[in-house]
Amino acid sequence: MRRGRWRVAVAVAVAVLVLSGAVWFAFRTSKPDQRAGRSSRSRQEEVGTEIRSAVETGRVQPPPGLADIAVASVTPATPPRSAAGATSAAIVSPEIMAIQAAIIKDPVRAEQLIYADRKRFPDSPFSDERDALLVSALNNQQRRWDAKVEARRYLRAHVNGRYTDFVLRTTGIEPN
Repeated sequence: MRRGRWRVAVAVAVAVLVLSGAVWFAFRTSKPDQRAGRSSRSRQEEVGTEIRSAVETGRVQPPPGLADIAVASVTPATPPRSAAGATSAAIVSPEIMAIQAAIIKDPVRAEQLIYADRKRFPDSPFSDERDALLVSALNNQQRRWDAKVEARRYLRAHVNGRYTDFVLRTTGIEPN
């Protein structure tokens, strides 16, 4: 009689293990939105809310000149244009547009695009904005030290830069 009980106990334990393994496998192969029981649309809205709150609290700095992001009560710094070196608002480099599109969602990719743009167009008329976007990308990656180093480089390279106020405010460094 004891052997019969032992076999039943082992069979029940094996069944529980198999069932829990099947549940674990099903959970691992399902999509995150299915697991939470919500649609991907609600997840997109949730991410948008997270981005807005991050910008509003100052954890993430919006890039300079990015006009297509709608964040209530937060606007990026738009320093006054100087007569020398002012570029038309209607003419924007496609490289700069790609960097602006990636700066908040994927700051690592934005940083890569900036370095590629620097290499390809070292004396670009958009170098002022590109270098300010690099500071923003580094800051958005929580790489504060690197952002400060690039901010100092920006201030040396662009003495009267359009985005000087943005760079100073983003990094918290003092102008020399």
